[in-house]
Formats: sequence, C-alpha cells, structure tokens
Amino acid sequence: MTRPAPAPHHRLQLLHADRLFDALGALSQRRRHAAGSVVVREGEPGASLFLVFSGTLRATMAGNGGRVIELNAILPGEMFGELSLGLAARTATIEVVTTAQLGEVSRADAQALLLRQPELALDLVDSLIARVSFLTQRVRGLVTLDVYGRMVDLFAAMAQAEDGQAVVPRLTQQAIAERVGASRGMVNKLLQDLVRGHYLRIESDRMVLLRPLPRHW
Repeated sequence: MTRPAPAPHHRLQLLHADRLFDALGALSQRRRHAAGSVVVREGEPGASLFLVFSGTLRATMAGNGGRVIELNAILPGEMFGELSLGLAARTATIEVVTTAQLGEVSRADAQALLLRQPELALDLVDSLIARVSFLTQRVRGLVTLDVYGRMVDLFAAMAQAEDGQAVVPRLTQQAIAERVGASRGMVNKLLQDLVRGHYLRIESDRMVLLRPLPRHW
C-alpha cells in the first residue's frame, strides 16, 4: 500500500515515513469516515493506531471552561494514535473534517510488526519526535503570544495569493477560536476591530487581507 504524498512543506514529513506507513498499511483494516464524525475521544480506552489514506482530520483537547482547543491538523500520509502502543487512554479527540479513508491497526499487530522489523521502531520514534517538536512550538505560541498575535500567525500560515491579494479561506469564528485557544467572543471583537481599521474584509467564503496586519493590537 502506497503512502499518500504529503505537501512538500508539511511539518511531519520524514525520511523513512514511507517505510513505516506502508508496513502498517499492509496490516490495516480500511474504513470510510464521514465528515463531522469522531474517530476517537480524549480519555477513552485506546488499543489501535490509525493511518490516513485520504481526507483531513483534526486533533483537539478539552480546555478550561469547556472550550475546545485544536492541537493540529492530520493530513493524508500521516498516522495518529501511536501512543496507544504504550498508554491505555486516548490523549486527544480526533474529528474528521473532510470525508476520510482510514486504516486501523490493532496494538497487538503493530507491536508484532515492530518486533519482526525493529528498524521500524526507530522510524516510529522519529515520527513521535517530530510531532512532539511541533506541539512544543504550538504550546510555546499559546504561552508567549496573546490572542491577537496567535490569530495573526494563523492568518499568515493560511494566506494564499489570489488576484494580487492575500486571501484567507473563510473560517467560522468558532473554528478560529479553537485554533488560537480563545473564546468566540474575543475572536469576534478582534475581527470587527480589523474590519473597522480597514485591515480585513470578510466575504462569504474568504477573508481578504487589505494590508499587512500589525503585530500588536
């Protein structure tokens, strides 16, 4: 089974990721998951890992006051649930964003594979190190930047050039709040301030950055 090719800039692209993904893929049971469905929930027992063959997902965890915090996106060619090889409970909730085809591998099958091919265990370690590094940077941003700074960084990461303008695909205020670790009310206030300051124009399916956003607000 061939691992889907991730975007060239993707954060978790690793030298031997294909080898690990393909070996686990050969053992996996494939299933289609509809958009909006939850694959695993934070805190529930976990005894398998998953491979993403198509579609996009997101990892979230519960924050203070019932808020949801988005940890990262999960794209084709990636896996999740590796911690189930050593932990009894899921550490995050994984939700399907766009219809996805996933392969599930039981803990027993994955452990048997690693015993047969110990070099794959090193690939798994590399994958986990990359994810920890990414999440460390994510947490650093949550700690060192205020809500506005985190929103600016989010827009900068998502912005695309269209007809000479910087355009951010439209996100709901709730989705922005979950990505930057803030309340929906705070996001609404900041967006309205940017609109009034003629920095941002909100359209039906996108947000247009009319001029560079200030680093501080």
